Amino acid sequence: MKKKLAAAVLSAVMMMSLFAGCGSQETTGSGGAEGETTTIQFWHTWQGLEAQKFAQVISEFSKVHPEIKVEVLDSTTTEKQLVAMTGGSSFDVGLTMDYTANQWANTGALADMTPYIEAAGTDMSNYIEPLLKLGEVDGKQYGIPFTMDTFMLFYNKDILAEAGYTEPPKTWEEFSEMCEAVTQKDENGDYTRLGCIPNYPWVTVAAIPYSFGASLYDEETNQVLAASDGVKAAMELKNSLYSGFYDNAGVQKFKSGLGQYQSAENPFFTGKVAFSIEGEWYPTFLAEYAPDLNWGVTSLPYPEGAEEQSSGFLQGGMLVIPAASKNKEAAYTFVEWLTSDEAQVALCAAKGNLPATHSGLADPSLLEQNPSLEPFAEYASHAQTKALPALPFMGEYNTLMITIEEQIYSQAVTVDEALNQVTEKIQPLADEWAAAK
Repeated sequence: MKKKLAAAVLSAVMMMSLFAGCGSQETTGSGGAEGETTTIQFWHTWQGLEAQKFAQVISEFSKVHPEIKVEVLDSTTTEKQLVAMTGGSSFDVGLTMDYTANQWANTGALADMTPYIEAAGTDMSNYIEPLLKLGEVDGKQYGIPFTMDTFMLFYNKDILAEAGYTEPPKTWEEFSEMCEAVTQKDENGDYTRLGCIPNYPWVTVAAIPYSFGASLYDEETNQVLAASDGVKAAMELKNSLYSGFYDNAGVQKFKSGLGQYQSAENPFFTGKVAFSIEGEWYPTFLAEYAPDLNWGVTSLPYPEGAEEQSSGFLQGGMLVIPAASKNKEAAYTFVEWLTSDEAQVALCAAKGNLPATHSGLADPSLLEQNPSLEPFAEYASHAQTKALPALPFMGEYNTLMITIEEQIYSQAVTVDEALNQVTEKIQPLADEWAAAK
């Protein structure tokens, strides 16, 4: 499995070779000698205002560690990072998706940070465990969690009140009922308002399935659980918004007229959608683009008859050090500083994210600076939260789940057919990986 993953990496390098050298440089400096400065390069994917806020926080690092200079390249992609790491012009620290770090570690592209963790005496129990596990391979740590997201249900209070509801839905059955009740059409039969669009602006593979108690993978039996009862129930719920009381063709027409997500034309901001499943960054957007909207936020509903607290879904960024980095010790010093309460809380409060550490979540200054994070911090801390499985083929698994979900909505396949297809394609990868361990 490791050889095949490595081959896939090399293939990606060839395909993306046009990006090689774009914005990348050899690291400089080095040393260790007194008075000398080590220069490290940090590549991340954030852009725009988020990148600006990140840069402000990073500028504080040099005050604490004047011996290390950090050169930042923002707006990169995972493809560009992969090319640089394996193509001879590596950076020193990268920020990537959580499950991507696990895949890269299995190919040998990342450095094992365990020696640096031990030398620094880093308290690894402080990191949120489901995310930390995504950076671990064979007992070695290749990725460190940095900021995280959890998803909750946003709702328009005025729209619900208009339909006679004084509280948000607690169960998915109530959610479906409310979605139907608030839906409106014009005299031509075209939708002017929908309860919820399950794939706008994206498909979240795990958030709703986890609220049904589902798992995507069983570690003990090495079984892919794409067709399990919980995943199936979640997919049928989402599909019911297309093939149930909604008309698929009408929904597609409605979606074609929607505005951009991060703008004042977001359909939730304009009252064209009553519910939206979003993360902790959303209140920041609401304050900027829809300051007068009467909205609320609550935990994801749960199936009727289940426990009242839904399982929450966590996702996050992962800080990694490429195996090709020439300044690994300085790179880890930067990684450890970034995940400190000082840096992580300052960034999360400004940007609208959650720290990926227990101490960061509990830091009073987080909510003092950004009170809108409170329900998300509580949900992430106390809900039965889970991240995606720590699998080297999670990228393929995630992509395939997104693809088949869209096929379900278009009525190209049934829920059962689609989920069985995922199992048939991903289980061999699991078997091959287990055999190679």
